[in-house]
Amino acid sequence: MAHAVFTIVSSVHPDRERALRDVLAAIEHDPDANAYIRFGDFSGIHFASFTVFPDAEGRDTLLVFEHNVDLSIDAHLDTLVRQAAAGLTAIYRCCADFPVGEVDPSALRRYL
Repeated sequence: MAHAVFTIVSSVHPDRERALRDVLAAIEHDPDANAYIRFGDFSGIHFASFTVFPDAEGRDTLLVFEHNVDLSIDAHLDTLVRQAAAGLTAIYRCCADFPVGEVDPSALRRYL
């Protein structure tokens, strides 16, 4: 069985940091039954976390999404997008380089 440990790092748009923190607080409050991404619905995840690292020394605030899974990276990302596209879009829409406007699953997958 494939095993992957990987991290996605994105710069947070300064005007969207509060919205991002609100979404992440809802996920943290109920990881298995929130409206964004339910980690309990995914098989093979050993560890997954979103962490916001504040602006330091004039650098961007960063969103770090870490994963430890029993799938290949591609298979895991495909599953994430298939099962949680709306939630991932709500999270990553707060990032500086996320596409503007409607984002289809293939564009979300390319972004990740």
